[in-house]
Amino acid sequence: MGASARRRFLIRAGAVLVAPGLARAQERPARRIGVLPDHIGVYLEWFLEGMRRHGWREGRDFTLVQPGLLFGVEHLEAARRIVAAQPDAIFTVGTHYALAAQRLTKRIPIVLWSSGYPVESGLAESLSRPGGNVTGNASYAGTEIWGKLVELLRDMRPGARRIGVLMCYVPPHHLEIETELANADLRDGARRLGVALNIVPLADARDVDAALRDLAAAAPDAVVLTTGLGIWPVRQKVLGFLLERRWPSIADIHWDPRDALQPLMHYGPSMEQLIYQAAGYLVRILRDGAHPGDLPILRPASFELSINLRTAKALGLEVPSRLLLRADRVVE
Repeated sequence: MGASARRRFLIRAGAVLVAPGLARAQERPARRIGVLPDHIGVYLEWFLEGMRRHGWREGRDFTLVQPGLLFGVEHLEAARRIVAAQPDAIFTVGTHYALAAQRLTKRIPIVLWSSGYPVESGLAESLSRPGGNVTGNASYAGTEIWGKLVELLRDMRPGARRIGVLMCYVPPHHLEIETELANADLRDGARRLGVALNIVPLADARDVDAALRDLAAAAPDAVVLTTGLGIWPVRQKVLGFLLERRWPSIADIHWDPRDALQPLMHYGPSMEQLIYQAAGYLVRILRDGAHPGDLPILRPASFELSINLRTAKALGLEVPSRLLLRADRVVE
């Protein structure tokens, strides 16, 4: 065999030996995504669907790391467990969870699928350029949603003069600055409409009886319900209390449709769409190498109004036609 033939043989032989190694090196290993807190039920389904929409499938492209703790008072422990597991990225909800994780790591990317006021809370330098290791969605910042809730209640009951608020976005599970911003927006909305506003804090479900007594003392014509940790375990009790007094209600997040009792109205961003949107950011970070500090924190693309006619019937209330025409969803 001549020198030239030997070189060709060695090149081919080397290619046979090296190619499988190169192929394995080029395979993308499954990335580990820490979910904070545990994602279960429909929220997990939405997350997996959001990842599938971007071509990523669980088991092949990513695996989930969960802290073993549901949404609740153990957010510091949940964050500690997730950061200790050293995932490639963290997918979380709520400013307080993101802050707990960010205080433990400035390296691991953190993507929020929903949050209140990430700039004011210190998570990001600005919405347009977060600058650190946190990005995702801001559900309330700059949206004036709270004043809108008051306005929708007034539209539902034009003669309303007093609006009550069960404010569950309060310390210790939420930041004081976020409570202040939400309350300021509520008061601005009430002032524009010339209605009185009574805000009753509810931090813990164990305090619901006292909160309802305070609400009843204010004798509101209608009630804003905020969907924080304080109300969630006792939401059916709260709605039963409102129905007994014929008080229309509106919530800032769509509640579990399986619940027997529902607020009269829901107005807020689609949680499903927020999760899909945030899943896209996760893929950009893990697949394309995008830096979270360069990805703008996004506001909701739209807000949805739903009206529950069963609740309206239980209240003995006729829904104004202009509101029915405006609703994105009407539950018969």
